[in-house]
Amino acid sequence: MPLIQFSLLAVLALAGTARAGFLNEPEFTKGAPPTVDFYELISSSEIGAYAAHANHGVGTFDGSVIATGTYGAEGVPDSDEPDKLNQNGFVVKADSKGKKVWQFRHETPGRYGSVLAAVEGPESDGYPIYAAGIAWVTSAKDTEKKQAGSYDRVLYKLNAKTGALIWQATFPDSQDYVKAGVEHRSMNGVIEFVDLDRTNGDLLLSGSTNWFPGGNIGEFKSGGKPDLGAPCWAAKIKAAALEKAVPVAVAGIPTVTFAATDFAWNNEGMVLPAVPNVCSSDGECTLASGTSIRAIPGTGEAVLLSRAQDTRPKNEGAGAAVVTATRIKADGTVNWHTVLSKQGQGADIAVSPKHDYIVVGGLGTSTDVGMVGSGGTQGMFTRLDAATGKEAWAVLHGHDNMYVGVECWGVQIVADKLGEGVVAACGMGAEVFSCKDIPLNDTTYWTATRKAACDDPPNGFGMRWRNYNVRVDPSDGKIVWQRVDSYMSNEGVTENGATEYIALMRDGGAVAINDNDSGIGLLKLMPLDGGVVGGGKPPSSTAAGTASAVGSAGGSNSSSSAAGTTSAGTTAGAGITTATIASTSSVAGAPAAAAAQARSFALQLLSTVAASCALLA
Repeated sequence: MPLIQFSLLAVLALAGTARAGFLNEPEFTKGAPPTVDFYELISSSEIGAYAAHANHGVGTFDGSVIATGTYGAEGVPDSDEPDKLNQNGFVVKADSKGKKVWQFRHETPGRYGSVLAAVEGPESDGYPIYAAGIAWVTSAKDTEKKQAGSYDRVLYKLNAKTGALIWQATFPDSQDYVKAGVEHRSMNGVIEFVDLDRTNGDLLLSGSTNWFPGGNIGEFKSGGKPDLGAPCWAAKIKAAALEKAVPVAVAGIPTVTFAATDFAWNNEGMVLPAVPNVCSSDGECTLASGTSIRAIPGTGEAVLLSRAQDTRPKNEGAGAAVVTATRIKADGTVNWHTVLSKQGQGADIAVSPKHDYIVVGGLGTSTDVGMVGSGGTQGMFTRLDAATGKEAWAVLHGHDNMYVGVECWGVQIVADKLGEGVVAACGMGAEVFSCKDIPLNDTTYWTATRKAACDDPPNGFGMRWRNYNVRVDPSDGKIVWQRVDSYMSNEGVTENGATEYIALMRDGGAVAINDNDSGIGLLKLMPLDGGVVGGGKPPSSTAAGTASAVGSAGGSNSSSSAAGTTSAGTTAGAGITTATIASTSSVAGAPAAAAAQARSFALQLLSTVAASCALLA
């Protein structure tokens, strides 16, 4: 038995670095990524639920981490009927080792809801947790649609030590959309993001209002965008109003209502450039939403990332999705708008430590954005000048195989021994729709490229999604380091997972907030300036204080674009040049191939040993 145990450990080491509940796949490693402090999982059952999906997270002053998301209530049947839904929002706090401290759940039987983002409040108010999303509210009846209630923008203030609800606030949507002749709207709305201005404690919120009646929020970040959103919305609530609010009980829930004077500014129905307000023949109209918002400390200003989609069919004139970055002044007016020229779906926005540039993270396909790439979905990053909104560069990073997609949903900018760096939360995997149940003798469908994506290891990548965390250089968008990991259950089963957000921690590390098969995955990476093994190229300082970095290497395809677009919402003409950065085969082909061969052999051996163990049993 000891011999078999030793063999299994050796095999796991060859198959990929397996330790304390995770599997690392070294063939995808680039540069010198951070090491893993822990990979813990808070199971769905631990929060009294099933199908818990994490979507956002934030580090706290005491070294803990907050995660938010959705869950299904146990014992409640699932249904697609409007009054029999089973999707609810949660907030979970874990300690510095990834162990659960408390949970908060908001549950409305028969209705759906979600907590989409959270942020820690100021020290002066005891470091409360502000969490935001969407919830069903019966007090806001939509008389026009004859609904008994509506899905409202909701903000929770929680006790950081216990998770107890201090108060909740909702922001009912206006019915003025009817007067404006847009009869296909409703009173449904959502808060997608929340951030704190650390200078004064004001709270920034972004989302959308007046959805189409059938709108919904998905279960996780990649599905958690309102599919039928409407006017974009952003607001800033004053710190004094947040700290001094006195709740009153409404149906047993401590509730506060903010007056107009409690807002520093409140942009309801925010007008975005280049977004046609049109409706299709079947009544669906332009959708838009405030995806992410970040404070620019010390200025009272903020940057907003929004997206809009003309929902008309192409034969009725629909254009591509529009992703817009907006700098908002301290009084709520617009400093500049920039319509991003190279961004398929913007997901998050971040501000540099010196407030001199902004980075947008998201995803797109090279064909959609006119860049050189795999042709499949890849992670996408765009840098803009903070003062003018002008684009500096746009890059795609992902797998060489077009059927292995990469989606990036969270982005942060850090400063450490490597200089400044853009750290992103992503997932990597082959989608089900790329690997359909088609007979294997259909060689037209099952090309070598598709088989390499869909076949299980060791013959292919396989249909299991992985956690993909990457750092790129803000000076040019090139990869500094990346790593690909998966959670392993106690039974040795490697789970599907994707990193939905990256929470920066006070010790210089970060916790990747992962949506895993069995619950909320917390992968602690540190230090962010790289691990001991690998030897990433040290940065060289520039006038802007950014860093140069390691070029593209093993396992991915990258393309970059020197952009020349916008300021104040206008496009500056000239085409964007693209240059493909070398892929695996040309830069690090031999090491990657060797790692793949070793892993292939190890997995085959593991299968043989497992079969032998079964016979011995």
